[in-house]
Amino acid sequence: MTNPNETIDIEVLKAELSTPEIIQGMGVGVHIELADIDVWDEKDFETMILLKEHLAKFCGQGRVTIGRRAIEAMDPDSPTVGKCKTMSRDHFGIGVDRNKITLTDLNSTHGTFVLRPHDTEPLRLDQSPKTILLSALELGDQVTIEIPTLVAAPTSEQSRVRVVLTKLEEVRNAPEKPAHKDSAGKVEKSPNKNVCEDVVLHEPDIELFAVFDGVSDPPGGEKAAQIASETISKYFQEKKQKGLISTKADAGETMRNALQHADEAVARLKNDVRSTAAAIYLHKEAEKTTAIIGSTGDSRVYLVRDTEIFQLTKDDISILDGLAKKYNMSENELRWLQQELSNAQNKGDVYKITQRAEYKQFVKRAENLETEFPLADFWERGLNKISGALGKRDKNSIHVISQTVLENDILILATDGVIGCKANLTLEQLRQITVSLKHKDAQTIVTNIMGAAKFEQQKGGVRSHYDDATVEVIKI
Repeated sequence: MTNPNETIDIEVLKAELSTPEIIQGMGVGVHIELADIDVWDEKDFETMILLKEHLAKFCGQGRVTIGRRAIEAMDPDSPTVGKCKTMSRDHFGIGVDRNKITLTDLNSTHGTFVLRPHDTEPLRLDQSPKTILLSALELGDQVTIEIPTLVAAPTSEQSRVRVVLTKLEEVRNAPEKPAHKDSAGKVEKSPNKNVCEDVVLHEPDIELFAVFDGVSDPPGGEKAAQIASETISKYFQEKKQKGLISTKADAGETMRNALQHADEAVARLKNDVRSTAAAIYLHKEAEKTTAIIGSTGDSRVYLVRDTEIFQLTKDDISILDGLAKKYNMSENELRWLQQELSNAQNKGDVYKITQRAEYKQFVKRAENLETEFPLADFWERGLNKISGALGKRDKNSIHVISQTVLENDILILATDGVIGCKANLTLEQLRQITVSLKHKDAQTIVTNIMGAAKFEQQKGGVRSHYDDATVEVIKI
């Protein structure tokens, strides 16, 4: 006989309901589970209205009719065997009346029984065509329809149809399809330090990623980075649990507030400790994914698309801030300059940048310029003093931007132990590594980036930078 626990697959059920045929002879345990119908993809909808639309889609009308037929006994020698006529082709119907689920007994021989969540005993529908409104059915509820298989002559117990309404976890809060395919992160302590002052925040379940670089002077940067990470994580977790990040604007506000909370939390620590931050929250609306990016200090976020790489964040570096003020540069112009400096291998390369037409435009814009800014000299001495960091209580140094990301894009977060205006890897090296491995998993890309940065560090040279190194890769 049919397994009494067998459940009809919802796809099979959809196929059956897509024709005028009535469900028949499916045996014990025929189930219609509304929560399994993949329609819960709109916000603030009326469950019953959508149900009505899908019922109409299934059977061409606003009601699904359920029935069953008798089957022959498995033992051909059984004295009770007989080819029974089809029974209860129209046993009962499920429909919608003014946005409420209705069940109608369609003159069935032995009746239809309903058990609702608040009922202790099943409720029998009248044998005459009559509708009962089931207002208790809410989003995420499940309707289970059990139809016994008749082996031979029916008994009252065999032929009884029992409809059970069972409360399920709300589908509204079920996790959506992730905004990213794969992600990984890694931190490595500098061999020249006693403690690691970098921290990586990796929470793919809520689409939150961040890197932090605690400032070494004064001591305690590792505490600042850890507190910043914990504060931002907690803030996002709370907002997500309360369902308060539903729009792109919500996501941007949450990122800014999270960074400001972290700024205040770090500021309350002793000794004026500080930490940089670069964070990404992936916000998905319909089929569009937006990276909400927050940053302060010189930790960076990059976008790799096809074979190109773009720096999305702007470093807060005192010397470059002074240059931007002197030449009245916009944030985009300053970001362009930082990106170009990331490829400089020596002082001569920096000088070449200052001779380019783009840079000359900055110089012409300056008023009362007596001497040109000695960018190459400053770069050679190092661009290490940051002007922005968590713990300074400076809202102007907290930056939040958004970037639409596409399928197969790769996002990279990194501290200056990996890449910067003058750090171990050049921008071109980072691009080449990522593009060459874009079909590999995120962990492979992370491992290769970290390995290349470590090699350049140990090799020495103008860009060699002994510091903790952190990188995080997100594949969209």
